[in-house]
Amino acid sequence: MSDEITTIELDLTFDQFEALRIALQRYSEFIDQHRRKETNKIRKKKLINRADMVDQLSDEIAALYKAEQSNELPGWLVEQYEDRAAAEREAGTTIEINDLIPYVAIEYSNGESYYFQGDEAETLLKEVPDNIHAEDYILAMSQNW
Repeated sequence: MSDEITTIELDLTFDQFEALRIALQRYSEFIDQHRRKETNKIRKKKLINRADMVDQLSDEIAALYKAEQSNELPGWLVEQYEDRAAAEREAGTTIEINDLIPYVAIEYSNGESYYFQGDEAETLLKEVPDNIHAEDYILAMSQNW
């Protein structure tokens, strides 16, 4: 639609003018009502999308809380950690865990290394959730150290 204003000269009687004025007013009300309906549809759609997002986040938070209470990770997080660990191994990172002594040794492909023994190693190994291999978990977590 154009925002240009067009001037038209009409030779109307008062009754014709009044009928035209009422018709234009009704048209304007119709347009306003249509805009409100469209705006409400958009608002409802946004609210539905937000509600879905809240539900999804609530489910993820509940899964994380449940996992924390049971010392297990949610399945999707186990997959992410396993993928991160696999990527580290492909890059040349190695990890060695010995439960008897105990110790954990991590050698990164970039030359960095971490070594834990005794109480430090025991504490680290106790953090490992029940549903993931210790090597995968520690490799994935060590990316943030």
